[in-house]
Amino acid sequence: MASLSRLSRTVCLSLKPLLILFLLVFLLTLVSQARHLHDPKLTTTKAFTGTHAFIPPTSSDSRSPCPALNTLANHGYLPHDGKNITPSQLVHALKSAYGATTPLAWVLTYGGYFLLRNPPPTSLTLAPSSVSHFAHIANSLPTLPQLLAPLDLADLALHNHIEHDASLAHSNAAPHSLYAPTSTNHTLLEQLFAFATLNDAFTLSSIARARVLREYQTNNSIDAFHAEIARGEVALVLGIFGSALTDVGNLDEGIDMHLFRAWFGENRLPERWTPKHAQTLRGTVKISKAIRALMEKIGKDGVNEAPVSQALQMHTLQRERPPPIIASPLENVSASSNRSAYDGALLFPSVKEMEMDVSGLFSLVKETEMDVGGSGWLDLSEE
Repeated sequence: MASLSRLSRTVCLSLKPLLILFLLVFLLTLVSQARHLHDPKLTTTKAFTGTHAFIPPTSSDSRSPCPALNTLANHGYLPHDGKNITPSQLVHALKSAYGATTPLAWVLTYGGYFLLRNPPPTSLTLAPSSVSHFAHIANSLPTLPQLLAPLDLADLALHNHIEHDASLAHSNAAPHSLYAPTSTNHTLLEQLFAFATLNDAFTLSSIARARVLREYQTNNSIDAFHAEIARGEVALVLGIFGSALTDVGNLDEGIDMHLFRAWFGENRLPERWTPKHAQTLRGTVKISKAIRALMEKIGKDGVNEAPVSQALQMHTLQRERPPPIIASPLENVSASSNRSAYDGALLFPSVKEMEMDVSGLFSLVKETEMDVGGSGWLDLSEE
C-alpha cells in the first residue's frame, strides 16, 4: 500500500505540468470564444453611462450575494436590471469601475462563468498532487457554449458554485437549498463593522479576524476551495479601496469605514469615484496570502465572538474616565494672585458662597423688619 501511494504521488507530480498547460489552453480558448460571441458594450436599455450615478435597485431587478457586482449594476457599469450580462460586459465593468487589469478581470470573469455552470466538488482539495479539479475541468469541456451564455446576477446565489458558507454579510443557504439568500443579513453586517479600529478604519487584521469568526460560527463548514474564494473576495476589497496607491493596498491603515460601510452595506461607490491604481492579479494574490497567514496565526477558534462596536467602545471609555475635579475659583486665588484673577473669583463665586449670600440677605431683611417696628414700610400686607 505504501509503494502504491508513493507511485500515485509520483504520477500526479509528473502530470502536473501537463495539467497546468491544459488549463491555460482551456482558458485561452474560452476567452477567444467569448470575444467573438459578445460585444463589450452595454446593450440593455437600462444600462447608462456618464457620471455613473447611484440608482438603487427595484424589486424587479436581479441582484446577487456579491456586493462588488451589485454595486456595478447600481452605478450602471453593468445593466441596471442585472440581467443577461455577458462575459465581455463584466470584463469591461471590472476594469472601468475597479481598475482591474486585463488578466485579473479575465480570471474573475471567465473563472466565475465556468464555476456557475460547473460547480467544483465540495470535497475538492488544494493539495499540489490533487488532480480532481483538472479532471473536473476536462469533463466540462463539451459544455463550452453553455459556459459563455449570459447570466443574471441572481445566478450567483447558486449554492457552492461561487457562493459559499461563512459569508461576512449573508446567511448560509438552508439545508438542501439550491440557492443561498441574496438579501443582506444586517446582524452579520454590524458584526463585520464591529471589527473596525478606533481610528475608523478596516484593516488586514479586521478582515482576518472577521473571517475567522464567521468560519467558527458556521463550524468551519466551508471547504478549502471556497475558503480561498472567500479570502480572494476580501483581498480585492483591501486592494481596490485601500488607502495606498498600489495594488496591495495599505494593510495597516486599511479602508475608511465610511466608504466600507456604504459599499458593503448599500452597494454604492463614493461620489466622483475613480480607481486610485490598477489592481493586478499578482497584488490580489499577495493580499490573499497575507490574510491566510494571519488567519492561521490567529487560529480556527482564536476569535469566538464579535468585538464591542466602536461606538460602544467610545461610550465605555467615557464612562470609565473619572469626572474632572472642578475647584472653586476662590480656592485658586492666593495672596500673590494678580488683580484679574481676583476679579474673576468675584465674578464667579462657588455655589456654597452663593447659598451663604442668599441666606444672609434674608437675615438682613428680617432684622430690618424688626428695627422699623410698626412703621409698616416693609409690611406688604398694607394697601
